Amino acid sequence: MTSGNIHFTQYMDPLYEEEIQNLFFFHPDQINYKRRILRAISKFGKPELVIHKSGLTFQLVGNTESHQTLFIHSKQGHSILLGIVIWVKNENTMNLAHLLINKSHNQSENEQNFKDIMLGLIKMSGFIKGIDSIGLVYTNKKIPLIKLTTYINSKANLN
Repeated sequence: MTSGNIHFTQYMDPLYEEEIQNLFFFHPDQINYKRRILRAISKFGKPELVIHKSGLTFQLVGNTESHQTLFIHSKQGHSILLGIVIWVKNENTMNLAHLLINKSHNQSENEQNFKDIMLGLIKMSGFIKGIDSIGLVYTNKKIPLIKLTTYINSKANLN
């Protein structure tokens, strides 16, 4: 799926394994979210990078609910990994159990990537029956899609 300048894929080429592991397991902001990450693991299961016949993806060990990994990348001659999201469907909510964004040195580029990712997830949630809100697990917020769209479009701070 494509949204703006970014693409969402469920699998990544195994050539990206080291880059994926570095982003997911060694993200520089990880220390700021340690308690929230542990809470997400406790609630949704432990993320494990696995090789599937279609490529690399994450599974949530211990999770019985419907979940999906999305790798977020741009295509500029070659694929650049911008982020990873693992979401879990729970009733009417697309819970973003884990959302990691590869930070650049340019703050406005980071903000634009976040906005594009969230708008892409909003668009994607429209194709999933029953979804009417997105849960931001790390911030402990559940936001209706209509309100989230307004926030993103007005560049409001979701922290």
